[in-house]
Amino acid sequence: MVPGGRLDGPLAAEQDPDWAFTEQVRTIAVEVDPEHPLSVTTWVFTLDGALYVAADFFNPFKRWPHRALADPRVRLRVDGRIYERLAVRIDDPALLPRLRRAIADKYDIADDGLASKVDVWFFRMDPRPTGGAPPG
Repeated sequence: MVPGGRLDGPLAAEQDPDWAFTEQVRTIAVEVDPEHPLSVTTWVFTLDGALYVAADFFNPFKRWPHRALADPRVRLRVDGRIYERLAVRIDDPALLPRLRRAIADKYDIADDGLASKVDVWFFRMDPRPTGGAPPG
């Protein structure tokens, strides 16, 4: 998959929906870096009602996760609609195994396969505060 630029599509009327509908969605587009947009296609899943995306490092030159850390304002295109979110990297050692299990269940990742051992960053897609400015 080749990265793209700014995502197009209508802004979703409900910016904080019940994400359960994404259980039927295999991939979404994620746009990072509002000043110099870069969009990628990635997996999406939910856990405890929250929406997550994963950034695996099969490709060690993957740029978008680092750009999401630098500026967490992201845009998601899900089923043709745009959602403005904040990407929050999860590094809680108690939560990481649950995230790995949730994504493995959705995408049929074998416990002993290569995909189960690769370095993965998980981002929770939180609502943006009004005004859209980066936090901090």
